[in-house]
Amino acid sequence: MALLLVLLRYVSEHWWLTTALVYLPRTPYSVVPLLLLPLAILYSRQAVIANLAALVLALGPIMGLAVPLPSWGGRHENNHLRIVSCNVHGYQPSFEGVLDEISSGVPDVVVFQEAFRERPHPRLEKEFSGWNSLHVDEYFVASRHRIRHIATFKSEPCQRVAAVMFEIADTRPYRLLNIHQTSPRGGLTSLRPANVVDGSGGEIVDRSVDRRKQESAALREFVEEHRGEMPLLIVGDFNMPSDSSLYRSAWGDYQNAFDSAGFGYGYTASCGKNRFWPNGTPWCRVDHILASGEWHIQKCWIGSGNGSDHRLIAAILD
Repeated sequence: MALLLVLLRYVSEHWWLTTALVYLPRTPYSVVPLLLLPLAILYSRQAVIANLAALVLALGPIMGLAVPLPSWGGRHENNHLRIVSCNVHGYQPSFEGVLDEISSGVPDVVVFQEAFRERPHPRLEKEFSGWNSLHVDEYFVASRHRIRHIATFKSEPCQRVAAVMFEIADTRPYRLLNIHQTSPRGGLTSLRPANVVDGSGGEIVDRSVDRRKQESAALREFVEEHRGEMPLLIVGDFNMPSDSSLYRSAWGDYQNAFDSAGFGYGYTASCGKNRFWPNGTPWCRVDHILASGEWHIQKCWIGSGNGSDHRLIAAILD
């Protein structure tokens, strides 16, 4: 377990094999120490300590458990912002379910990815009637305050629009980056026993990681260019967990709302049908709300519905 933790945290996406480990379900790692623990209690007290330690590592840092620390003497401001983000997966399978779950949280800002503009859902305009909203490519933002489009980022390595920068004229204006980085799925799903043995499968994954690394670096430059001196939120589908080496290299200096103020594992994807995992049961947290230092994160949570392939992520900040 200790070796696995080192591989996930420090080797991570620098090697094709650990890249696969980063994105595979991690819950099964807790099964072995859970099964061995009662046997250890019966037959070997020394092994109890080893299995308890293994279980703590599995259920804690390996699976990504977040436990918010108490905020002693924290700020109590009145200008709270409630923000919700969701990759709505082309409005499938139930965009109505996503909207119902969002509306129950009474948000101030709603951010969507894969809300394709060329084929919008009929309820989208109706739901946000009276709001300020902008729809650029697959990226949709609705706010109680006026919104302005700042810039659009096209990923040259992956040949797609990967983010859009907006400005929201709240009491104190801020910039918001709606992001959907390229998925690792293409490289990982190409792995087969034959190409793993001959080495070509690892090369495919490494090329995919290299393209995504270039995209992340260029996207970070885009952020620095268009943020200005304003507070910033980076919200959406990053397609990487927060312990990924690519994530830490590009975004590790920003506050992660769930890591700071969430509780539990916060898995957001994949909620669809899977051949090797229970349907409707996400196993990886790839959707994030990041904040610059001007923000104070009060609370963060993950939705429970399966109206999309991703569950929504929401936060309260001031």
